[in-house]
Amino acid sequence: MKLIKKIAYPFAAVCLAMGAVSCDDFFEPETEDMLDGDNYMAEQTEMYTGFLGIMSRMQAVGDKAIYLTETRGELLEPTTYSTSDLIALYNYNDDLTGNPYADPAGYYDVIIACNDYLANIREFGKMYPELWDEKYSDGLISSTLRVKVWAYLTLAEIYGQALWFNDPITEIQDLTDTDKFQLLDIDGVVDSCLYLMDYGYDGVPSNLVFSWYNWLDPDNASGTQQYRFWDYMVPAYEGLYAKLALWKGAALQAAGNAEEANVYYEQIVDMLAETINQHMLTVAKDEWNRGQLSAPRNKVWKSEQPADYQAVSVLQYDYENNQTNSLMKHFNTQYPNEYLLRPSAIGMARWNDATFNPGGADFADDRYNENFTEVEPGSGEYYVSLYVRDAQQPYQDDTYIYLFRADEYHFFLIEALNNLGRFKEAEVLMNAGISNFADVVNGVKTEDGWIALQQSTGLFSEFSYLWIGNATGTAGTAAKYSNDGIRNSIFLKNRTFKADDETATPQEDKKFNDCALADEYMLEFAVEGKTYPALIRLAKRWNDYSIVADRVSAKYGERASEIHAKIMAGGYWVPWDLQLGTTDNNEAE
Repeated sequence: MKLIKKIAYPFAAVCLAMGAVSCDDFFEPETEDMLDGDNYMAEQTEMYTGFLGIMSRMQAVGDKAIYLTETRGELLEPTTYSTSDLIALYNYNDDLTGNPYADPAGYYDVIIACNDYLANIREFGKMYPELWDEKYSDGLISSTLRVKVWAYLTLAEIYGQALWFNDPITEIQDLTDTDKFQLLDIDGVVDSCLYLMDYGYDGVPSNLVFSWYNWLDPDNASGTQQYRFWDYMVPAYEGLYAKLALWKGAALQAAGNAEEANVYYEQIVDMLAETINQHMLTVAKDEWNRGQLSAPRNKVWKSEQPADYQAVSVLQYDYENNQTNSLMKHFNTQYPNEYLLRPSAIGMARWNDATFNPGGADFADDRYNENFTEVEPGSGEYYVSLYVRDAQQPYQDDTYIYLFRADEYHFFLIEALNNLGRFKEAEVLMNAGISNFADVVNGVKTEDGWIALQQSTGLFSEFSYLWIGNATGTAGTAAKYSNDGIRNSIFLKNRTFKADDETATPQEDKKFNDCALADEYMLEFAVEGKTYPALIRLAKRWNDYSIVADRVSAKYGERASEIHAKIMAGGYWVPWDLQLGTTDNNEAE
């Protein structure tokens, strides 16, 4: 067979590695360096180990988005120990050929594994009926579908495009075959992902919640702890769908289709408000409510496990089982780490700038201390300490990575509410919180009072009384924590939001508030790989990429105007040539 066109060597190598994979071979992945079922259970099944193969590929690229977006984002800069590859990313170089950071092959590896798994799992059930259980197999299919969507959305947010294919790779393929492969821009990727989320796969919906401990340890009522933590590995349906819907809404607004965009924003509000409502109803601590007691907001301590605080979806690592990432290598100063990236002085100053971060003077914003630590007292040089656990040894590079955390759901809600023109609700969630809004109006703290308040104001109709805290409903259920808002929960002053005032149009107010949200993203999600894609999405909505360029270029000093111009010219995507137009006349057997 002749390989007529290829995607560049690294990705072609992935295809070759997966080439001629039989069903039996696929269900025997090499996972020694990642999630290894032997460490957790005595008897494995092929469905189980096959899915762990997908998870291991996710782990392999878990930290990649952080380097690709944060290095080009508003905060980080190379150190004197940095590499030419990182510096090329930082400098917005147009040609990144051969740059291992920029190479997207790892994400396509995840997609190939998902496609193979989806294609083979039904056949596997026929081959091994004694291992087949519809309840759990459908959960695995649904989980695999969401992993595939996550990989594609991540590709699109970084590169602005992705090569879409649904068939398994069982032999070397001609990538110009448009019946099998489509090069889609980000709008096309979002549409294709939404289709999968809406329609599922082979009759299986994309929103099934799969419980590892119910499957693997059904006789243990409380569930084996390790299996419970595995439930966090797969990207959550609500987080994925909300982010996709925000991208779709932004594209529709940019094209002047605000009414169509509103359909997606309304879906987001309905879904996320209900998700948090239900979480507070069934979980004792109510950590998702963004109350004062819900800290820590940023760190995922391995000692506490992801069941605590902010975790929605978390990629987990375990140094003792050879599951690692390279976050400490890049950010930590202790040997054997290499301290390749650091926070810029200009970027860090935003936390202490009362015009940018109201009430943040004298480093009153707790998020500053969670993210940054001085290398030596008085040195004036800082490192990113977000990914360092208590008592963690410098060689134990196994900190967890958030795919979604609860605060992100609040930001998604604010973005959707704002662009629906529900300005007061967006402002309340950003600043003082629903509980304080209720207190200001009439001090209601009961379910009936909250419902009456909703009816009288027409606000927060999708939100339950549990958001106001210490309120008892007809079923006797009380919320432990109140919703105190993004900023009030850490004792900061209100961020200015506009609400259709006399000097601006509603569209101008929406854009103003989106820009305020962009600034808060920079403070809340520093060095998590989430801020830069959010800035691009907000800029896309308003066809104004100065929203990205103004915030990013400041750290470049004398080169600020050069980087600003690159971004304004479309350089916000990581450039990577998939070499779809390159002819390869080599024969492949």
